[in-house]
Amino acid sequence: DDFRFLVDTMHRHGIAVFMDFVGAHFAKDPWGLVRYSGAPQFEYDGDLGELPGWGTARYNYGKPEVRSYLFGAAEHWVDEFHIDGLRLDAVAAMVYRSFGREEDGDAILAGRGVVNEDGVRFLQDFCARIRERQMGVLVFAEESTNFKWSTTPPAV
Repeated sequence: DDFRFLVDTMHRHGIAVFMDFVGAHFAKDPWGLVRYSGAPQFEYDGDLGELPGWGTARYNYGKPEVRSYLFGAAEHWVDEFHIDGLRLDAVAAMVYRSFGREEDGDAILAGRGVVNEDGVRFLQDFCARIRERQMGVLVFAEESTNFKWSTTPPAV
């Protein structure tokens, strides 16, 4: 309730509230989502499921349960707390399969890494869904490489 009060107070003073939304990776704490069912459920299996530089797990954007979880989390912040915008954190970790691994580092920085099609599709669907369901809510991405149009709606 304190956060809701803060957002409402900011709005009363004409200040928009933007939130950092981390849909690229999650902690590998034993009480969290990693290997939730005893096997990779929310993360990719094998190396793709690891972000070694951060010590975190990467969501598997091809799984319906992951997409639903992330869509629902974002929509909750917007619907329940009236957030005005979502900044998508660590987008490069979503769109490049070998993000965080030295072998592809230069190519990734130049926007030529091996693309994770599941991640790109998720980003596009995420942005389209938020824009469709929550008119006026801004969605923007922190993209540290040369990957273009990460928040562009998917082709019809």
